[in-house]
Amino acid sequence: MQWFLFQSDPFSVNYFPCKRHCIDRFVSCGFSSRLNRFAPFLFANLMVAIGIDLGTTQCVVAFKQSADSPVEIISNSYGRFTTPSVVAYEKNGAVQVGESAYHVLKGSKDVGNVLYDSKRLIGRQFYDQSVQDDMKFWQFNIVNKDGKPLYEVKQDENTRHIAPEQVSAEILSQLKADAEKRLEAKVTDCVITVPANFNRKQRIETKRAAELTGMNVLRLLNEPTAAAIAHGVKNSDSKVVLIYDLGGGTFDVSIVRKIDKSKLMVLGVDGHAHLGGQDFDNVLVDYYMKRFEENHGYEYPNNPKMLRNLRAVCIDAKEQLSHNRTIADVFVGNVLRDIDLNYELTRDLFNELCGDLFHATLSIIDSVLEQAHLTAEEIDQVLLVGGSSRIVYIQHLIGQKFGRDKISQGVHPEHAIAQGAAIMAFDLWEQNKPSTSTSKKPQFEIHEIIPLSLGIGLRFNLFEIAIPRGTIYPCKNTILSATSHDYQTSSEFFVYEGERANVKKNFKIGKVHLKLQHIGPAGKELAVNRKKVISSNKSSFFQTTFLVDANGILHVTELEKDTDNCTSIAIQYDGSAHSEVDIRCIVNEATNNKQEDDEFTEFVQLRYDFENKLYKAKRAVEENLALSEDQKKEILSIIDDDFINKSCDLTSTRELTEASEQEFEAKLKEYGIASSKTAEDETSKCVIS
Repeated sequence: MQWFLFQSDPFSVNYFPCKRHCIDRFVSCGFSSRLNRFAPFLFANLMVAIGIDLGTTQCVVAFKQSADSPVEIISNSYGRFTTPSVVAYEKNGAVQVGESAYHVLKGSKDVGNVLYDSKRLIGRQFYDQSVQDDMKFWQFNIVNKDGKPLYEVKQDENTRHIAPEQVSAEILSQLKADAEKRLEAKVTDCVITVPANFNRKQRIETKRAAELTGMNVLRLLNEPTAAAIAHGVKNSDSKVVLIYDLGGGTFDVSIVRKIDKSKLMVLGVDGHAHLGGQDFDNVLVDYYMKRFEENHGYEYPNNPKMLRNLRAVCIDAKEQLSHNRTIADVFVGNVLRDIDLNYELTRDLFNELCGDLFHATLSIIDSVLEQAHLTAEEIDQVLLVGGSSRIVYIQHLIGQKFGRDKISQGVHPEHAIAQGAAIMAFDLWEQNKPSTSTSKKPQFEIHEIIPLSLGIGLRFNLFEIAIPRGTIYPCKNTILSATSHDYQTSSEFFVYEGERANVKKNFKIGKVHLKLQHIGPAGKELAVNRKKVISSNKSSFFQTTFLVDANGILHVTELEKDTDNCTSIAIQYDGSAHSEVDIRCIVNEATNNKQEDDEFTEFVQLRYDFENKLYKAKRAVEENLALSEDQKKEILSIIDDDFINKSCDLTSTRELTEASEQEFEAKLKEYGIASSKTAEDETSKCVIS
């Protein structure tokens, strides 16, 4: 019997994804009388993978048992399918998460230790505009620690500073515990969803938060893509699907093309990491605070309790209007000396107050359509996802743009993302399962795209793109680089993200440093026109490889050529995170300034060409044994390594280049030396870092 239990595949611990399914099978085979005897051995090592929608305001966890089974939404200890993204650090040292923390937020006078909005803080900088704007609405304190925003809480008379990823880890830990209790199995792996336009720093810190709980992240899945999976796009007749995902704190749009039943290709993605239901709430709170002051001559009290009460009634009114009601009450009693706040919120007024935000989502849709080279008429289906997509006027706007018949809400809008994550988790789990003797073909091949170009900064601030915007990832590309100064002992360059030719107008996201083993003359003599390269044993050059993994995280490796000397990093951001910046605006700015960028590129190229020409000629003069030292000095006197930096625009550089080149050629001819123009380059591309 023992051999049968542990060796026969139908009863192996990897066959059943959770304990209760094992029990069902065990009992159905007539072994119920022996269940207690063998249960400790049978269930000790059961492990499962779950899907998690880690939302700004609430989270959802889902699980898929088998390829043919439906996805199950896992309830928390309160029996609810959504868990508030709230963590309360009580003064006695206890930590409450989810529902219990939300009750503390609603009922306690001291709410400074109740933390939320970690998704709006994770991966950001303290002075990001979005952080500064939100601080007036938060009831907790945020402090600046080396540019990073940290929560400040007080416990046992001690002040603690807590990072946003730690708060997210507390939430994920609770979700993991709820899933383990429900499934009676150990959760070891997960797929977590993130906004499509989360930058690399936000993705890295989200992944780190999950790892703090002991979970292995199988994939960071973009939220709109998860929704497409949940809606069964791969099994539908629709070829091109637009996913409109408006949640509590973020907005995403993706367009997905179904290649076949197992392949989904993302054609375009855009969004706003600071646009969602909370922003609508903030508009309502601001409006009624101003109305109260106008009507009563007193400012609405700026204390946590009264602000909390006003926000709660505004949220309730908003939700009522998102269903069948056209009017809702906004009432807060005894605001000041028996003065109540008592107003009505009509659907028309709500649409007027938040109309600009609603229409902003349409502008982002237009950006994605342009990115995908599609029109609204070419979209076969529109999926509405996220709690805020229930707003009646939102549905009206989408219906006007695409047609009501194209709108689909077949899956619960608040559960769709978690369901898609669970399906992906099951698929990846099956591929990685230890008991699988042969690798299984994945149910899904998701081809996501890079939202902004990635590359390095070259000399004179030119942006060299390694991975262009719109590239499908996972992806990899290598750039061949060379030293820029004689006897350079190390290579150091910055990594940028953006669309402009001048790196100063892009986002600096990291730095790579490599101490060189081979020290020799500069490699600038190798790059004359940046299309060819001459190999030289005297110069140092190296390969810089960009790799974006399946989670959208960037890894950069630099290898000194012909050695085993290398360094590799996952990008560590040292500049301001930029997720609050609309990617659409960044792309539009690059398009509108194309002429300026072309001129800048020509300007830098001219400097490259002339500097390299002078450098090669200078080296030829120095190594010419037929010339006396005085002759060499006379010729070299017209070469100034720094003179080209004195020019600041294209015209003066061209004029200076032409004049100096003529003078230099005349000197060479006078001494009977071959013209520098006769030098020919012989191999492939090289750039100077």
